[in-house]
Amino acid sequence: MSDAARASRAKASTVWCMATTISALLALFGFREQFLKEGMVELGLIFAGYVLAMGVIAGRGKDVCTLLVVLWGGTMGFWCFRWSDLCAAAVHRFLPAAGVTSPAALESLELPVAIAMGGAVSAALLLVATRSGNVAWACLGASLAAAAVPLATSDTELLPWVAVAWHAATAAALGVWAADRAVNNAIARCRTCGEEIFGTSSSLCQRCVAVIRRAGNTPLTAVFGAHRQP
Repeated sequence: MSDAARASRAKASTVWCMATTISALLALFGFREQFLKEGMVELGLIFAGYVLAMGVIAGRGKDVCTLLVVLWGGTMGFWCFRWSDLCAAAVHRFLPAAGVTSPAALESLELPVAIAMGGAVSAALLLVATRSGNVAWACLGASLAAAAVPLATSDTELLPWVAVAWHAATAAALGVWAADRAVNNAIARCRTCGEEIFGTSSSLCQRCVAVIRRAGNTPLTAVFGAHRQP
């Protein structure tokens, strides 16, 4: 394993550990029913924090799509209750047409639908930001698993720990993506054929003979020309 790979994986692992630990401490000490809004704000800020940190590791910290996901998470405490109300209204409007008419059954589906739909939006935003199907599927899978918990049990004490598991799974997938992306960024490659040219002093790619145009004296962020020599 190269030094760049070790460094990027160490950074991603540190971010994952911090995100999981903070969310676990929140579930253990800070998430109480009378402070539900504050807890949701804190969970959203945790998500926004590790998305931004992983984006920085991957070299996409200033990317518009990354910042959009950060905004989505950072404002979660302000829109999540309105989101729940919208999902509840959708449940009571559309599910009776599918044969679900029991008031108790409809009420029991309100929270799972809100969780699943919120996770689906998060997965879609992460897909746009990372262009990684693995990250999106991990987020969506964690969201569907989290949505299944209220269907299986009425114990609301488990919900904060469901959030911890969701953060752990999503942050882990982002960490793997960020580390791989950082390693790819650290390796100079020819834009024409993809040949690794880090360390070479030649002005031509050894594989396809494309012109290598370097930007100033920056060896790892060189600009590679796409034109061949005549």
